[in-house]
Amino acid sequence: MIMLDSNIIIYAYNRDAPERQYCLPVFKGAILGELDAGLSVLSLFEVYHVLAQRIQRPLPEPQVSQIVLDLVLSRNIRKFEITESLFIEAISIAEEYSIKINDALIASTMRSVGCEEIYSHDADFDRVEFLRRLDPIPL
Repeated sequence: MIMLDSNIIIYAYNRDAPERQYCLPVFKGAILGELDAGLSVLSLFEVYHVLAQRIQRPLPEPQVSQIVLDLVLSRNIRKFEITESLFIEAISIAEEYSIKINDALIASTMRSVGCEEIYSHDADFDRVEFLRRLDPIPL
């Protein structure tokens, strides 16, 4: 299994992003079950927030709600809950690898489920020695 970072999904839905052409095939593969993919519940919040408020042309809230609901209900993408123990571990990971707490929470989730790879455009994951980042967006 490979974890999906929220930025892959955000780029896939952001028609204005040049990164879309690279992230959309990865996301489609996950949705169609061609890619064994997982997603932290934290990423669902991030997708909602960014698509509704932070991109150049935010999507209408009902559309964003449907996108996130479709992700929640997808049988082809595994979702992983946030627990107190994962959050405690994330604090240690954030300090040890000098990454943001939300990325550390994804990393702790990955470790807990035995996932070593993540699709992400966030180079901060490169500092976490127990995982490998795959970036579909060329340099």
